[in-house]
Amino acid sequence: MKGLKCWNIPVKIRNFKPFILESSTGNGSENWLSLRSNRERFPKLGIPEGDHVALLAAFAEMGLKFRLDVPEQAMEVTSVFFRAATPANEAPESMKMLHEQRSKNRKVIQEKMNLNDKEVKHFNPVDAFPSDIVIFGRVLNLLRGLSATMNARVDYIDIMRPFAESVLQCNLNRGPALNPRWIYDTPIHSDVEAKLRQLLVELGNAEKILGIQVCAYKDGEVIIDTAAGVLGKYDPRPVQPDSLFSVFSVTKGICAGLVHWLVDNGKLKFEDNVADIWPEFGSNGKDQIKVHHVLNHTSGLHNAMGGTNQEDPLLMTNWDECLKRIAASAPETAPAHEQLYHYLSFGWLCGGIIERASGRRFQELLEEAFVHPLKIDGELYVGIPPGMISVYILAFPYSSCCSLLSKICVLNLFSYVLIGILENNMS
Repeated sequence: MKGLKCWNIPVKIRNFKPFILESSTGNGSENWLSLRSNRERFPKLGIPEGDHVALLAAFAEMGLKFRLDVPEQAMEVTSVFFRAATPANEAPESMKMLHEQRSKNRKVIQEKMNLNDKEVKHFNPVDAFPSDIVIFGRVLNLLRGLSATMNARVDYIDIMRPFAESVLQCNLNRGPALNPRWIYDTPIHSDVEAKLRQLLVELGNAEKILGIQVCAYKDGEVIIDTAAGVLGKYDPRPVQPDSLFSVFSVTKGICAGLVHWLVDNGKLKFEDNVADIWPEFGSNGKDQIKVHHVLNHTSGLHNAMGGTNQEDPLLMTNWDECLKRIAASAPETAPAHEQLYHYLSFGWLCGGIIERASGRRFQELLEEAFVHPLKIDGELYVGIPPGMISVYILAFPYSSCCSLLSKICVLNLFSYVLIGILENNMS
């Protein structure tokens, strides 16, 4: 057939090695659906360490845009597209599971986007996509039909992961020696800053720094304001002065500060029982916990939410659900009995108190109390709002993302293959 493109699809049948399903072209061209095309662009798409935010930014860069404000839900939707093919005898059960997963995803999207039943039924999470994705989708469906007929299994993740990782490992410029723009181009404010940048280059070449921002004031004047490095191990976009980093437990000081601000404004007292402010919190023996017990880490809830990372790493991004879980948790010690660092639960404990005592959302109060008075608009968030993902550096502990990695890898590989189609069609 004239104009038919050549597709090279790696397929694995049961325990045998991968082989190639190939369909020759009618015009002599050699357009391959492979991971070899234009390797320089692949690092932009590789996020196997859990950086789903950067992955969605890469999707948008190549024309695949989602209408979802919540990245993990966009990932859920996309992972269905790249699901494994199954033998015919497993197809009914596979379709049943797929239907259940779709229903679950639709319900989550409905809740998070405040859609009614009619709206969610007609909701399309994809706002725009490259035309070649249609052909790519048809090829995948043909493979699924073929695998069912042959009673074979095609697991795209297992097959393509090593190819994708190999491309990424071989083509990333890791440090200043190979990247002349590793230090972001901003004015040097002092001799100290010049020396700092020299030190950062040395550390970068030694692979001891991935991405960093350093800012220092002396007598009210800026003497250092430097950004350097890249956004992620597999994401070579530069760290810029307005890139947002997660500050982890620095948020404890912010939360405690908001509680004190409410006390100063007469909305709260340190001796108040938390359950009087937050009625749902009074369950499971927590009715005697006071506000000051939370602030000085003596509430006995030091291990509350401790298993969240293993259960679902993305649960921490669901503020309201985490508040519900904190309210339902049980203390391990009596209030004021022992001071134990509330490493993970502190933010939600304070957050629940803050929202119930003020009757307002946390970020709204944060802006009134700190952001606007300090004139740091756009620089401090507890929860990233829509439209900010392009400047956010996702810091997710690798060991805590095991349940997420399969979804990430599916979408990475989808990106590699799709960009291969786009580049081949342009050549």
